Amino acid sequence: MFYGIEETEPRRFESNPDEKLRMRRTDIFIIYISLSLFWVLGCDTLNTVKVDNPVVGPSPPRLTMDNEAPTGTEYVQNPLEQSKMEPSSSGIRPVSFSQNKSGSLDDVSPNQIVATVNGSPIFASDILERYGKQLMMAQQKMPPKQFQKARLQLIQRDLKPYIERKLLVLKLKSTLTKKQLEMIDEQLDKVFEKEIDRLQKELKAGSKLELAEKLKQQGTSLEQLREAFANQQLAMEYLRTKSKVKQKIGRPDLLHYYQDHIEEYSHTAKSRWQQITVSFAKHDGKQNALKHLNQAIKELRANKDFSSVAKKYSDGIEAARGGKWDWVQKGSLADEKLEKIIFESPVGTNSQVIVDEDSYTIVKVIERIEAGQKPFKGLQDEIKKNIEKQTRVSASKKLLKELQENSTIKTIFDK
Repeated sequence: MFYGIEETEPRRFESNPDEKLRMRRTDIFIIYISLSLFWVLGCDTLNTVKVDNPVVGPSPPRLTMDNEAPTGTEYVQNPLEQSKMEPSSSGIRPVSFSQNKSGSLDDVSPNQIVATVNGSPIFASDILERYGKQLMMAQQKMPPKQFQKARLQLIQRDLKPYIERKLLVLKLKSTLTKKQLEMIDEQLDKVFEKEIDRLQKELKAGSKLELAEKLKQQGTSLEQLREAFANQQLAMEYLRTKSKVKQKIGRPDLLHYYQDHIEEYSHTAKSRWQQITVSFAKHDGKQNALKHLNQAIKELRANKDFSSVAKKYSDGIEAARGGKWDWVQKGSLADEKLEKIIFESPVGTNSQVIVDEDSYTIVKVIERIEAGQKPFKGLQDEIKKNIEKQTRVSASKKLLKELQENSTIKTIFDK
């Protein structure tokens, strides 16, 4: 992690450039070592989010060759945020777009700029390339206008985390020298080589060339994955550094959190039980139903297993399961007489016969948990982690807000 990077005003060393490099040497060393540990510490690189901070979205997921493209526009249900370093200027279109007669957006091309952050472009392809295979399949199934609309909606929905990531990467890069950036880039290349090995095994590619071809079939490339990987790591590590919990969390803080969230650590009473229900209708009236019930009672008094008796005599919907009902919370049953019994009668004993309008019922409580609270003593470690997480998320949002307020951001969706 990028411990040691401090967000300060740019330092000026006009008379002594060597001093600048010397004073930053500790920072760049820590960054260099941190990057070398990405793989050793088991990061999933292109798979999962490495922090419990959702601000800039997850990293690109691992690729597989058997991904099925969802039908219609459902392929946009799980946005896969990634970003890409600026391509060359050839073929770049300015921040403009196609409009229909009503003045609304019509479509964008992959090489079109969809946003700029302090002049640094975000291209439609940065967002769309990760969906390459799904987009190709969807294009074959959808009418052109519907496909264009879905693609544009995908860009609009996924754009925000790309902008946030761009803000973080630009901010980090502004604090480092060219040489430091080269060192980081070199280290990222080494780490990404391990990811290439994993991808080759996963996609069963015998060589890097074969891997490149298989990635192309999925609408992406090693270069795109490398760029997405680099920007993801730089953004997340910078965000992680800036949102570190610095203050000490003491017992009063833990207790205050516990009291404020007492409902989360409380539970209502719940019970599970068995019952034998004898229906009047199924036995041609109340008297015949009572005779049938008395046979069941006779076997229960002979210490026959309740489940066996229920399977034999009960007309209830759970008879085949021995009359067993799963956990029910207190206050959730409409039958007040039944609820009173399952929450007040002794566990493991057979109840008195409950007489309803259409049936007789006998109940046996299997297990009951009374209402209560988890004790504070056993929750302190969990609470501390929750406070730290809240602090990091709050600090991350604050950082991004400050960066946004001090940046020039333009998108094709601006009104």
